[in-house]
Amino acid sequence: MTYFEQIPHPALRRYIQSFWYCSGDELTNQVHTIPLLQHELVFNFCDYYEIGVKGDGILKNPTAWVSGLQTKPTISRSKGKHEMLGVLFKFNGLRAFTKCNSREFSNIHTDAYFVFGKSLPNLLEEIYGANNSKRKIAILEHYLLKNLQDLQYPAHLKNCLELFSLTKERKISIKETCKQASITNKSLIHSFHKFIGVSPGKYLQLQSINTAISLLSKNPKQSLTKLAYDLSFFDQSHFIHAFKSVTGSLPSEYENAVINKKVDKYSPNFIFLEG
Repeated sequence: MTYFEQIPHPALRRYIQSFWYCSGDELTNQVHTIPLLQHELVFNFCDYYEIGVKGDGILKNPTAWVSGLQTKPTISRSKGKHEMLGVLFKFNGLRAFTKCNSREFSNIHTDAYFVFGKSLPNLLEEIYGANNSKRKIAILEHYLLKNLQDLQYPAHLKNCLELFSLTKERKISIKETCKQASITNKSLIHSFHKFIGVSPGKYLQLQSINTAISLLSKNPKQSLTKLAYDLSFFDQSHFIHAFKSVTGSLPSEYENAVINKKVDKYSPNFIFLEG
């Protein structure tokens, strides 16, 4: 399997975390993906690929799609030649190219044509015609630069996200966050739905669980009780409940996946399944 990430053009760095590319010959796998904190745009060149949430519908052989913030794990399957290209957006990045409310993409994988419209087929034709991965990324980067729009978002949103990032060291309530950011709870909820796609409470939970899996992937034998308190959960029981609600598995099951080398070495959110 070949995988690499590329830092975007300086003009795009405010909105895009990275471009990524992966490929492999005769790859057959099934991947359980724990929700990330970003939106993605993905292009599929695989012989066969499907993705979705169990019980909520599956996209089969999609050419390109936009993935919003997910609150449930997704399952993907790949067979034969594997090749994919993607863009990992920052929390507000997708809006800079679409002007769509982030909530429209939450918990779904949307055909990219419905997001980018008539310009998408020409982009796909160019990407398919490129003879190497670097050229594919360059074409996609040029397209996004052309479609970059001036994005204005509330100044308080960045302040709130910075306050939320302190939860590992010091628990902060949404009420206290609103007070420090000089904003009402209603306005904060509206901003999160519009620019991020979920409520502030759900975002905090996703952030805590993403931090947990990052730490567990590096040290799967650490104390869950200590980890729960470090992440500001009331106790281990509350942590386990939240972990399972987001990841679909128990912390101990994730630990075993790490120990058995089932967790992707590039991202602890990806767990390889049997079959």
